[in-house]
Amino acid sequence: MADTINVPDEQPTIQEAINVSSDGDSILVSPGFYPESINFEGKAILVSSLYLIENDSLLIGATIIDAQENGSVVTFSNSETDQSILQGFTIQNGTGNDEDPDDNGSFYTYGGGIYCEGSDPVIRDCIIQDNIANEGGGGGIFCYNASPRFYGCIINGNETDDVGGGLYSRVSSSPEFYDCTFFENIAEYGAGCYLRNESSPIMQNVIFNQNTANNSGGGITLKDDADLQADQVQIIDNEAEGLGGGLYVNNADPQFSFSLIADNVSSSGAGAYIRNNSTVDFTNLTMANNSAGLYGNGIYMRDNSDVNLLNTVVWGNDSPQIYFRSEGTEVELGVIYSIIENGEDGIEINDNGELNWGTGNLDEEPYFCNSSDGNYYVRENSSCIGGGAAGALIGCFGAGCGPVNLGPVWYVDSNGDNANDGSLEAPFLDHCQGCDLFSGW
Repeated sequence: MADTINVPDEQPTIQEAINVSSDGDSILVSPGFYPESINFEGKAILVSSLYLIENDSLLIGATIIDAQENGSVVTFSNSETDQSILQGFTIQNGTGNDEDPDDNGSFYTYGGGIYCEGSDPVIRDCIIQDNIANEGGGGGIFCYNASPRFYGCIINGNETDDVGGGLYSRVSSSPEFYDCTFFENIAEYGAGCYLRNESSPIMQNVIFNQNTANNSGGGITLKDDADLQADQVQIIDNEAEGLGGGLYVNNADPQFSFSLIADNVSSSGAGAYIRNNSTVDFTNLTMANNSAGLYGNGIYMRDNSDVNLLNTVVWGNDSPQIYFRSEGTEVELGVIYSIIENGEDGIEINDNGELNWGTGNLDEEPYFCNSSDGNYYVRENSSCIGGGAAGALIGCFGAGCGPVNLGPVWYVDSNGDNANDGSLEAPFLDHCQGCDLFSGW
């Protein structure tokens, strides 16, 4: 029969409770500050704060596991499955484990907050903050041949001088994130997350906000067949000093649907920098107000990359909206049922690739509700509403505010009369009569 072990009433520390537990047991941890690191030791157990039973989010911040700058806060490295569950904690002040997961004699520091190797645990409703993993990567989380699932987690303020400030995932790892936020993480490459090596990670309703890369990939870096499936992902207000303020893709084939890439900054490819045999499919994407110091404010493409835009808005990025590198292997861009600012003229191809400008494309103001305040819903009379393929939405957000007030409409006809009222039935003779009326409107 499964037992419930209470900490600190029955065991003084979380690790001691894990040590005496058996598969199927639950460990309930009262609010408090626990200066320790924990290892699940391969056990199929639930370790949770009282958030599990009281559903009070304040308990997450009040139940703290603090590694005291001595290794990873939480370790899963003994083939844990989805029956190993961690829920409702703040995980902080880890500095990572010195590990050699490649078994090549080279040790690096990985996973300041969570170190996950060869395991597939579940982490729910946790705050993973203020952890570091220098000279390795994964300040917040490190995955190696592991596919953990995260639900409702905040990955905040983690750091590395290498790759993956919030998350570093490699070697056939396919982590899944649902309803999570990556916020203010810092790295040299892939500040929000760095995903690589033949994997199929999943992200749904995930936000990347204000992450900073000292080199490339402010929000997300995807490399070497890290074929991310992203739905309802927002990559906003991230920065890279080098390439790819929002998204950096190198030899990977991700798919994004109903996602937002906006207000990111970098030297080139502020929204997305895509290179080296990558194929990226954007469906119902809104790519807006990204700013590059050099080239490719919205999307920068190079070296045999292939990008497909369907039901997508690319608007408000500094000109040009999309940029083909002028040298190297040619690229290919397909656009269908999308709104591109300045139409085909908003795409600088530099005679180095193919633009497949399909049907249903528009060059019309999408009428965001309030993009200066980060509101990329559109007005009721926006062309985005019903303008997509088969009457679908263009962009990631539907109507979120009233119609645009376009002012009065006057009609002009060669058979009209300036004494008329300018209606369809009684048009003016010339447009200047309407201008005169407008000045007093």
